[in-house]
Amino acid sequence: RMSVYEEADLYGAAFSWPLDAEVDWLLGRFPRARTVLEPFCGNARYAPHFVGRGLGYHGLDLSAAMLARAPGGPGIHLHQADACDFRIPGVRFDLAWCPVNSIRHLVAEAAILAHLGRVREHLAPGGAYVVELELVRLDGPWAWRPEHGGEWTQPLPDGGVVEARWRRESCDLGSRTCLERARFRRVEGGRVVAEKTHAFTMRMWTYEDLLRLVASAG
Repeated sequence: RMSVYEEADLYGAAFSWPLDAEVDWLLGRFPRARTVLEPFCGNARYAPHFVGRGLGYHGLDLSAAMLARAPGGPGIHLHQADACDFRIPGVRFDLAWCPVNSIRHLVAEAAILAHLGRVREHLAPGGAYVVELELVRLDGPWAWRPEHGGEWTQPLPDGGVVEARWRRESCDLGSRTCLERARFRRVEGGRVVAEKTHAFTMRMWTYEDLLRLVASAG
């Protein structure tokens, strides 16, 4: 069965909102950063924003279809690689950046620790890994209600619209995992012309998990 990531145009369009303010916020906190690593980069939509501000950018992702849609140009370096087992020789990064809960796709603690260890090995002295991550409490609630931002619409330059919906369907407190389902539709003239639905098993993190895993990874 084809992964949602192989529907790269549709998936990328759903996450094509403006990024300038977000990148400015990030670099405002790390003004000395000159190199940035983005694991789980997908179609590397952040790359031009970092390069345009003078940073060298390296992005890595397992999906060849997503990387094929990434922008090219000086300062942009892309790697098809596993985020838990990658090596980029000769480069150390001032900053690593993981937005939009991407790290939650790593479910097993061994995978999380391997990933954090690989990122740590690639950071320059004083470097930082900034992770955008939803945290939960074990006493809940874990259900994803509409007001939690599980639906959005993204207008496209050609006049079409992508409608996105992401829902948490079931949870396992013991394993810290949830089944979540995403649906992406491209709508043109009121008619659905493309649609993809995909289920994900995602890791849920508590604040205590965050402290424990980061400490275990060094």
